[in-house]
Amino acid sequence: MRLIIEPNYEQLSKWAANYVAAKIKKANPTAEKPFVLGLPTGSSPLGMYKNLIELNKQGVISFQNIITFNMDEYVGLPKDHPESSSEDFRYGRRCYGIGCKRGADYGERS
Repeated sequence: MRLIIEPNYEQLSKWAANYVAAKIKKANPTAEKPFVLGLPTGSSPLGMYKNLIELNKQGVISFQNIITFNMDEYVGLPKDHPESSSEDFRYGRRCYGIGCKRGADYGERS
């Protein structure tokens, strides 16, 4: 295991986003060989997600041919349940950049 120390949350978030982006680019995912990415929920990864979104908007990284799975799902909880991680990611309720309105911490469904 590597321990990465950065001076603050913002710089750590940028480092993590660049690390993930580099791994995706190196893998050169295709429809036949997609890149699989586990996504944790909670507030800790939000900065990384926001930086990944910016890298995508800048054309640095594409999320085409990326398969994601939610690492923090409850066993037996239907994916359309309001407390499901799937719902959070699908509707951007934790503001991962999809469906968020006006930069709110928890966006509404759009």
